[in-house]
Amino acid sequence: MQLVHRLTEAVLASREIDRIDSCAPPGFELATLFWTERRSIAHFLLEAGHDPLFPVAMRLERGREALARFRLAIRERRKAP
Repeated sequence: MQLVHRLTEAVLASREIDRIDSCAPPGFELATLFWTERRSIAHFLLEAGHDPLFPVAMRLERGREALARFRLAIRERRKAP
C-alpha cells in the first residue's frame, strides 16, 4: 500500500502525465483510497482487416463483459442491508 501511495504522489508531482488509469473495477476499495475521482471509459473491440477469428473474439468479449457485470451486481447485493 505504501508503494501505491508513493507512486501516486510521484505521478501527481510530475508535469509529464495528466491522466492515469488505475485499471480498477468500480467499487474496488483499495483504488478509492488513492483515487477519489472516476471517469467513465469505453471499451471498443475493432476488427483491423478481415480476421476469421474476430467473431470468436467478439463473443468472448461479450461473455467477459456479462460476467464482470454479474460479479459487480452480486457484490452490490452483498453490500445492501
